[in-house]
Amino acid sequence: QVLTPPLRCLGNICSGPDDISTHVCENKALVPALGRLLHSEHRHIKKECLWVLSNLSASASVSHQIVEHGLMLTIVQLLHSTFDIKKESAYTLCNVCSHSAEICQEVLRQGALQAMVPLLKLTDMETVYLALSFTEMMLRNTDNGKVIFEEAHGLTGLEALEYHNNTEIREKTNYILDTYFYQEGTLSPVGSPPT
Repeated sequence: QVLTPPLRCLGNICSGPDDISTHVCENKALVPALGRLLHSEHRHIKKECLWVLSNLSASASVSHQIVEHGLMLTIVQLLHSTFDIKKESAYTLCNVCSHSAEICQEVLRQGALQAMVPLLKLTDMETVYLALSFTEMMLRNTDNGKVIFEEAHGLTGLEALEYHNNTEIREKTNYILDTYFYQEGTLSPVGSPPT
């Protein structure tokens, strides 16, 4: 009851321009404190905390703080939690990783791509689109993302979305398949001999 209002207030403040997030995080105790709250026993505190981090991570400098303070592993682990926590974790990961290939590679090492693959099978279209966006970022910005994605049976998830009735999901899925897995002009996976 004490923590929820300030977290909500902070999240609202930080949903504005990036320079606000940067200014807020000049208090070097903030990101570590949010990291501790991610371990709260109260689900709503975790959710609010992730929402704050998602808003803060629109700023590149804050995203680097989040990585430096070791919060990413906890955020990745929260992808195995309840639906609302998964969704906020996915938002935060997408925002943080959007700033550099180095961050993508670090998050990949922490098992983020394998943890994101099951989200491709959810019925919530917003979360599925987040998982697709994250997948595309990892494939584009990491050396071994494709192999890890395939080993996690990610292709099965993509193939189930190829003909999805949502246009954005269908187009994003086919872009990923065409760009990273299919040879130009064929439907053969890259590396397979043409038939």
